Amino acid sequence: MENKTVVAWDSSPSAEAALEWAIERERGRNGTIAIVRVLGEIDTDADFSATEREVAVEREGLDAAALRAQRAAPDCLVTATTIRGKPYDELLRFVRPDWVVAVGTQQRTAARFRYGGSMGARLAAVAQGPVAIIPEHVTANRSGIVVGVNGSSTSRAAVLVAAAEADERGEPLVLVHAWRGPSLLPGQPMRDPVILRLLEDESRHILAEAGENVRQNFPRVKAERRSLHGSPHEVLQRSAKTAVALVLGSRGLHGVRRVLLGSVSHGIVLDLATPTIIVGELAPVLDGVSEDKPRRS
Repeated sequence: MENKTVVAWDSSPSAEAALEWAIERERGRNGTIAIVRVLGEIDTDADFSATEREVAVEREGLDAAALRAQRAAPDCLVTATTIRGKPYDELLRFVRPDWVVAVGTQQRTAARFRYGGSMGARLAAVAQGPVAIIPEHVTANRSGIVVGVNGSSTSRAAVLVAAAEADERGEPLVLVHAWRGPSLLPGQPMRDPVILRLLEDESRHILAEAGENVRQNFPRVKAERRSLHGSPHEVLQRSAKTAVALVLGSRGLHGVRRVLLGSVSHGIVLDLATPTIIVGELAPVLDGVSEDKPRRS
């Protein structure tokens, strides 16, 4: 499996944050950092010389970013590429099962939309592979990789991605399953304790299966299991508050897919504070259902 992080570049502070995250991810394991700048499609009516000057300026900034990355991670292969096309379409081409595409994002002033319509969120909503959404300001002194678990196929893929991250970084892994009891009916003083016990038992069973999956595939990784009562996005946000990364499946986890498509409902991406890796609906290499190898760019 190739260690590769693709960074969506546009010279902004948020892109710098994504590049810093990629450097930390690949440094020390001889990985590849591919910095990609997608320029808009060529305007046939635009002045040719002005267009060329714009490209030259963009290329200069891209090369400078690549040089900084190479100095910070001398053991890594750093590449810098400019592409013409629509950013969303071109970046989607880099989403592959065993690569990670890192996209920076800025907090918006309107709380209603914040990160929901960002490029990273849009990519993650449809991508069949890992997309990392990196907040512009990430606090230091973080530890652990947190992954949301719910027993679905995408959750299993997310667990393997998270375990691989933990293994490569030498970080502990935290498996989190959030569960909620049924709503109280009018006049009902409390929830049925038998039902609550059954739900909690089911939660522990789901976590046990995830833990066994980690043990079989990544025996060096120490995995902690947390069965927590509450809504998934609140539980995961609390659990990942100081984590190195939060890993989620893009389907099967309550609310996440909806948020990535721009819903105004509460969810992880709407209040992003932790680097978050969203694993696409299909992760064939990581999920063991395909042995196809990715093409090199």
